[in-house]
Order: sequence, then structure tokens, then C-alpha cells
Amino acid sequence: MKKSTLLTEVFVFLFFTASFATTWRVNNNANINANFTTLQAAVTGAATGDTLIVEPSSTSYGTATITKKLTIIGNGSFLSNYPGLQFNNNGSIVNSLTFQAGSQNSFITGISALEIFIQTTNITVHRCRVEGGYIIVNASNSIVSESWMGSGSGIYVQTNNLTNLYFQNNVIINGLIIITSNSLSLIENNVVGGQASGYISLNNSNSVLRNNILTSTSTSNLLDAGNADIQNNISGSNSLPTGNGNQNSVSMSNVFVTWPFSGTNDSHPQLKAGSPAIDAGFYGNGDDIGAYNDGTNRPSYVPALIPPFPTIYALSVGGGGNNTTLDVTISTRSNN
Repeated sequence: MKKSTLLTEVFVFLFFTASFATTWRVNNNANINANFTTLQAAVTGAATGDTLIVEPSSTSYGTATITKKLTIIGNGSFLSNYPGLQFNNNGSIVNSLTFQAGSQNSFITGISALEIFIQTTNITVHRCRVEGGYIIVNASNSIVSESWMGSGSGIYVQTNNLTNLYFQNNVIINGLIIITSNSLSLIENNVVGGQASGYISLNNSNSVLRNNILTSTSTSNLLDAGNADIQNNISGSNSLPTGNGNQNSVSMSNVFVTWPFSGTNDSHPQLKAGSPAIDAGFYGNGDDIGAYNDGTNRPSYVPALIPPFPTIYALSVGGGGNNTTLDVTISTRSNN
């Protein structure tokens, strides 16, 4: 147990710069001396501008309603599929999160949740896993990026006339993206759907749809496009307008390394050699269609949803030379 405590204390000490804000540990594992054991207690106890480190656990940290600006950092997900990325392969699991008035400019990354509710402006959901429910958006200036949503989940905008909605580089398995009427959104570099289900519904909104892959062979995988700007997308059916770099009726077995997808591995939407999505993106200069971009200084989906902060991926504790010292070797990596 001392090893686990040492790991998290060193993590916090090395990788979060000192400021007037405070970094708090949230850990519900037995025999760990953390600041809080539930996320709601951490949210209540933290001050505006603080950072909450939600440490890996096999047990949920419960439900939280957030009414102050916070940075919430988890451990990532699907880590057992990627040995050596993190020291602890458990995720940072919550039931649901609700961002209400007062939480503007909050940032959450590396968390696994059943559902997330965005009820106020300027919220960023980044590299999170949502499965069982939806990311419900009811406020402008919302960002959902580089996240994974399981079967039956997705992004659901419920309120009309929203602006500055950015949904980019997400993987949505057998799920959906729904935009409401007269909302202004950028839907870019997402992979949406499975073999026969999954769709994007624009509801005649003022949306830009580019660099996405709609995998379903159903002709209803794109609904109510209206006057949307639709460019450089790929569809498994013939749902896309012709021209503007769009590709219809594409076999997904020619697009991805693995097809059909599995809900237990987030790496499946990687592009295979010779994929029609490679170098076919809107931005040119080697830009790819889909969630995994190719290193052209644009965002990309990151396997295991690891937060963009340096992390410890290995820890070795050896015998000391006397009773007062302990040899510790810590291996770290950066995560862009």
C-alpha cells in the first residue's frame, strides 16, 4: 500500500505546477490516504480554479454536480489493451457529471462516465469515455473532443440556437450526434456508427460537417442536413451530397485496420494502409479523414484516452542501503 501512496504523491509533485490554485487527490481505494474519496466531496471542498486528480479505481466515484471552475483529470480508459502506458490500468469512473452555472471554463479529461450534462457555457470534455448514456449539451461554447462513446451513446444537443459547438476527433460506436435547429456547430474528424446503426442528425442546423466517417450502410446515417456545409466525408451508404471531396458507398473493410468494430477496443477505427481516408481530408497537406489524424499538427484521437499530461508508466522500488533510504526508479512519458 505504501507503494501506491508513493506513486500518486510523486505524480502530483512532479507534474502539476505550483500556483495559487490547489491540486487535490481523489481516491477511494482501501488504505490510501487521499484528500477525498468521492468526486462530489472533492468538488464541494475545492475552490474555483483548483485541479482534482481522480486516481484509478475499480469502484465508481459517484455522481457530481459542478458549480465552480475546475480541472478534473482521470487516468484514461482501455488501458489493459495498451500495456505499459500507465502504472495502474484501472480507469477513473464516475456515474454522471453535471456542469451547472458557475462552472464555466471547466476542463475534464481522462474520465469514464455513464453520462455528462453540459448546462453552462465554455465546458470542455476531452479524452473521456461515455457509455450507457449521452453527453447532453444545453449551452453554447461547448467542446467534446478526442473522446469515445459506446453503443447507444453519443452527443445530444437538446437546446435550439446554440453557437460555437465543437465536436472533433471522437469515436462513437453504434451511437449518434444530434444537433438542434439553428445551432452552429463544427463536426469534424469523427467516426460515427457501426455496421448497421449510428447516425448524425443535423436538424437543418447551421453546421459544418467535414472529415467524418459514417460507417453505417443505412441511407439514414445522415439526417436533415439542410444547408449544412458538408465536405470531405466518407459514408458506408449514399447519404452524402456529391462533390466537395465526399465519398459515398465506401466499404469500411477498405477503410479501417479492423472491421467490424468491437466495443472493447478503442483502437479499431485506425486507418489501414491504402485507406481511402488517407490524405483525403479537407485541409490538404496529408490531412486524413477520421478520428485518427496523421500528425499534420492537427488534433488526433489518442488510444487509451490518456490525458495530455506527463504520467508515470512504471515504478520500481528496491532495497535501500540502510534503514533510512529506499531506492525508487520512476519511468515517465509525455502524452500530447
